[in-house]
Amino acid sequence: MAKCGFYTFWLLGLIITFFIASSVILTLNTATWASDVCTFVRILGHVNLLKGGKNPAIPAKVQLGAEVGDGVHTKEASRTQMHFIDDTEMFIAPKSEIIIESYMYNPNKTWKVVPNIIRGLAHTMINLTDKVKYPQFLKTDTAMIGVRGTDLYILIGHNFTDIFVKNGTVVAGSLKPQKPKAQYSKLLRQIEVRGGGGHGLFGYGEEIGGHTTLGPQTACRIVAGLPPMEVIKLPLEYFERLDKLMVTGLPEKLGESKNPKQLLDIINPPSN
Repeated sequence: MAKCGFYTFWLLGLIITFFIASSVILTLNTATWASDVCTFVRILGHVNLLKGGKNPAIPAKVQLGAEVGDGVHTKEASRTQMHFIDDTEMFIAPKSEIIIESYMYNPNKTWKVVPNIIRGLAHTMINLTDKVKYPQFLKTDTAMIGVRGTDLYILIGHNFTDIFVKNGTVVAGSLKPQKPKAQYSKLLRQIEVRGGGGHGLFGYGEEIGGHTTLGPQTACRIVAGLPPMEVIKLPLEYFERLDKLMVTGLPEKLGESKNPKQLLDIINPPSN
């Protein structure tokens, strides 16, 4: 327990340090940095790449690259695996959408990508490698998620984000809705980083009610406009259910649920 507590404290401190350090540069400049930030390594079915987040869509192919501002849409019975330049592996379930929303660079030459999961279900594996010097980040409409050495799933509901952590440690915060939404535009801007004063742990908008920490085999729901809900424990068999949903995709209607565990019980009940 002491070791786990130390690691959680260390990760939280590292995230805060990363965003308030004056030496950190967070910028989008595709003219200066390399264009492609990820590559399709596996495609099953029909997967579309939207350059700059705009139509017409291009059929994705293995080894095709994607850059900041691009969108990825998987069709029914279709899925893909993407490898990012920071060694993150992202698996995108059928009927899902992501947008590569931010691209970050710091003086230690650690490249950053912040995938924004717009719709559906995604499984992300972030390995501890020499390229991973700082926490990595994922984003949804309602949450900002800081991770390091983590195996997690993110499920998007109609007004919430469910986070399922199989291994590793995650720090997640609830974000106020941004107006107007810019889901499919390149964010050619510098992100102003502030420390304290309610400006947000992650520097991507003001947090609501602080943040929460998730450890192995836990889950949490973040509803739009509300602080993160209570972190709950999950047996490993729930992650097996998530793996099945990664193949089938989410149903069109998720039904009403109070937490991530209850949602999985509704949409993918245990086998008899």
